[in-house]
Amino acid sequence: MQLLFAGLLKSEKQYVNPKGFCNAFKDWDGNPTNVLEQMDVEEFFNMLMDRIETAIKGSPQANTIQYHFGGKYASEMICKGCPHKYEREEAFLSVGVPVKNQKSIQQGLLASVQGEML
Repeated sequence: MQLLFAGLLKSEKQYVNPKGFCNAFKDWDGNPTNVLEQMDVEEFFNMLMDRIETAIKGSPQANTIQYHFGGKYASEMICKGCPHKYEREEAFLSVGVPVKNQKSIQQGLLASVQGEML
């Protein structure tokens, strides 16, 4: 979708009609995208990446999505007052950033990695 909109920068068009993309982007049963179904961008992005990963599974390009779009998120739990420490890594393709009560995206990113007392 981003490629569709990037083309507007060098075009005299004021909009892009995504009808062709919606008809070509099929669900698991082969049905075109239901344009009347509301979906947020993270849902759509994860669904798109999942379908691409499924389509290229077993091929030499099988790790392409994770390699180019992914990362690893490490969560760490440290016991206050004792030597115990727990760390876990999780792969991700998108990062949720809190925006409520944040003055900038940088503040939101910092808030997303702040520790919390359990």
